[in-house]
Amino acid sequence: MNRRTTWLFFLLIILGVAIILSPFWLWQLKETKELNVLIMDKTVPDKTYREHNGLVYILNNQKYVKANKDKYYSQSDYKGFKPTDDNNYKISEVPDDLSNYDVLYLTDQYGVYEEEFYGSNSLGERSDKLYGGLETKDVNKIENALFQSDNKTLIAEFNTFASPTSDEAREKITTLLNVSWSGWIGRNFSDLNGDEVPVWVRDNYKEQSGKEWSFTGSGIVLINKDDYIVVLNNKDLTDTGVEFSTTTKGASVLHKELKSQYDYWFDIIEANDQDGVLAQYTLPVSKAGKKKLKGYNIPSSFPAIVQNANGQYTSYYFAGDYADEAEVPSLYQTVGFDTWKKYITYRKSFYWNTYVPIMKSILKDGLHKPAAKESNVETVKVGQIETNSQTNDEFIQIKKDGKWEDLVIKGVNMGISKPGAFPGETSITKDEYYRWFKEIGAMHANTIRVYTLHPPGFYQALYEYNQSATEPLYLIHGTWVNEDVLTEKQDAYSKEVTADAKEEIKNMIDIIHGNADLPERTGHASGKYEYDVSPYVLGFMLGTEWDPDVVNYTDDKHKGAKNYVGTYFKTEKASPFEVWLAKLMDYSADYEAKQYKWQHTMSFTIIRIIQTF
Repeated sequence: MNRRTTWLFFLLIILGVAIILSPFWLWQLKETKELNVLIMDKTVPDKTYREHNGLVYILNNQKYVKANKDKYYSQSDYKGFKPTDDNNYKISEVPDDLSNYDVLYLTDQYGVYEEEFYGSNSLGERSDKLYGGLETKDVNKIENALFQSDNKTLIAEFNTFASPTSDEAREKITTLLNVSWSGWIGRNFSDLNGDEVPVWVRDNYKEQSGKEWSFTGSGIVLINKDDYIVVLNNKDLTDTGVEFSTTTKGASVLHKELKSQYDYWFDIIEANDQDGVLAQYTLPVSKAGKKKLKGYNIPSSFPAIVQNANGQYTSYYFAGDYADEAEVPSLYQTVGFDTWKKYITYRKSFYWNTYVPIMKSILKDGLHKPAAKESNVETVKVGQIETNSQTNDEFIQIKKDGKWEDLVIKGVNMGISKPGAFPGETSITKDEYYRWFKEIGAMHANTIRVYTLHPPGFYQALYEYNQSATEPLYLIHGTWVNEDVLTEKQDAYSKEVTADAKEEIKNMIDIIHGNADLPERTGHASGKYEYDVSPYVLGFMLGTEWDPDVVNYTDDKHKGAKNYVGTYFKTEKASPFEVWLAKLMDYSADYEAKQYKWQHTMSFTIIRIIQTF
């Protein structure tokens, strides 16, 4: 062998070794990317960290690092249940301040139970909960983080809001994710007579049906929030497994069309906005299976992934246990390993075939990108006073692209109570308000009218809705007058009636500017008001539907009262009651101008008396 041949031989060997080792050195050449991810996992019964280990692998494989430039560790970089070496555990709470995180990822919130933690529980028997269920305080922290900055992405998956999460926490998190839970969960089992089917499922089925669990072969078990069991077996199904497939929108957002079989736990949900559905599940049901599902009002196709992209934040809900993967390699410093796993060794693995490419795509291109945020409401300054509306002979006008335009009001009246509660209980929650605002916006209404002061949740929900909405919801705000005092005195000019009316006006103005703290009073809204919704307030509507007897008594008692000339309002040929109203309106305009350098369009409530003969 001559020298040239020898050199060529060694060159080929070096080249071959380089090719073999290319996945490793190519990974080393990749740049790291800082991404601060809060992982919240309450289902960690042992040190496999199975429920979030698959996510950590992706973060490290794609070279995402924490703020300190270190990699992610499954055993330490999460909040939730943490087993310790002494057969004990500790709880790592979600911090109050989440401002430093870019991504908030909720894996499994089901929790840890005594049998899983202290014993093996291979039969899946139920036992007392040690820790688990998404808590309202956690959702409040997440919500505050999403709305106090515009750079966050929320990702959640099964089980985020099913049992044992409370109704209150469920309502809050599903509102943020823009989904509704049907109350059903399910799972495909390869063998309905196998050990993977939990004992409690078999026991519940026997209790509800009076029959022994005798199912065999593959099938799907569906369970509702009351633990009612529905089984789809071979006669109900045309195939095994649950089909997962991206929608047209999903293929566009995720940059690839995906279709696979999903075989683990899932939620049956609805998307509040169908345009946000990125992937669907389809149950392979026969005609008999469809009939069975229809009897329980269960759909055979429903969302698998729902995106909620708005101006404030972006969220994704995975209606399955996607990050749960038993066999995640410890070696992550490679390029293309996931592709090899997908096509060579794990051809039916949902984790490698579907979840990994989805997460790579979201982390690369699907995280929330704060745009140069423009307000969806334009205001104007006249001297030192700011306003957002004016009137002509027929319309209220608002500014659009710097020009005054007539606003055709398409409005919804909103009371202070809901079915099953008295008005004075102010029982509507912030999340209910927020959901209603989204539904009102979806029907293309543009204005809400309220008659009195609402609890703080109303104004927070309106503020948050308008932060994320393309078109705002305006507010026409009324002030109520104490009818008991008014009826008793019969005279609008009485000190008690006037003082009460002015106090209500002052409170309303302070409230819409996010600057009020009202003590508890029976029959009235109270609490701390911190959200400035003044740009969205179209105008004030002062007073109630005035009692005709009070109006007549006031006019008779103060007959001959002079017309009023105030700073902002005056009367001509007005009745005494109209003069009194003008004084209240002048007080309102003057207080808001002096206190907040703002003024709003204003009117008052009237009542028309129709006599029939």
